[in-house]
Amino acid sequence: MATDLSVIPYQAGLIPLCTPLTAKFAQSDGQEHLRRTWDVAVNGCLIVFGTPLVLLAVLAGPAVSLVLGDAWLSASGLVAGAALSALPAFVAFLLTPLAIARYHSRALFERTVVTSLVLVPVTILGATRYGAYGTIIANGISNVAATLISMRAAARITGQPVTLQCWGLHRTIIGYAALAAPAWVLSHAFFGLAAPATAATTALLFGLTLAIGSGLLAQALSMWLLWILEGRPPGVEASLADLISTRLVRRRVPVTVN
Repeated sequence: MATDLSVIPYQAGLIPLCTPLTAKFAQSDGQEHLRRTWDVAVNGCLIVFGTPLVLLAVLAGPAVSLVLGDAWLSASGLVAGAALSALPAFVAFLLTPLAIARYHSRALFERTVVTSLVLVPVTILGATRYGAYGTIIANGISNVAATLISMRAAARITGQPVTLQCWGLHRTIIGYAALAAPAWVLSHAFFGLAAPATAATTALLFGLTLAIGSGLLAQALSMWLLWILEGRPPGVEASLADLISTRLVRRRVPVTVN
């Protein structure tokens, strides 16, 4: 159940995006444009599809209580762990359209081999020693290994070192922290440590809505302010600002009919 919940963003969003992302990487002119496209794709996917997983991990207890009932509260740890272990998989996935677009299919083979070599032994060890939690930890370790291999392959394709790729994620990671902090505080303020077992459904739903809304607002504001303080560098925020300004200009321009 926990694994099924964690892969919903992956199946619903990333897989349909594979073809347009491949086309976008193929249309990139020059290494600089390709590096910017890769940076926007990675951060964009982590923001859009990773945010629900962070919220699921932070609000696992109340969410499980609301959806499945208080009897399933013991599974909230599994849900939170599965959600967090799935986060690195988004970066690893993006290597597929990049490698296909730039004719580096060998990078996909290397990622698959390394991931398998890591996943099989750690899964067996984790499952036999720690059960379901061990399996989730093994999945997280495998996803981290796949991400590192993917970033190394992306460095060869785009020319951007792994260290700079990691630094390019700092606003997204800070946004995750800003998202999780108010959501966690509000969830505990409403429900307490034992409250999910006795809270009414209406209060539970209201508290979750408030926690999610506050977290998303804090995430957006923190990332936007950081982007402004850093001099508005190229990235997801710049692309979003360009999109908003373009839409506003189109609305202001009067349409004339000859």
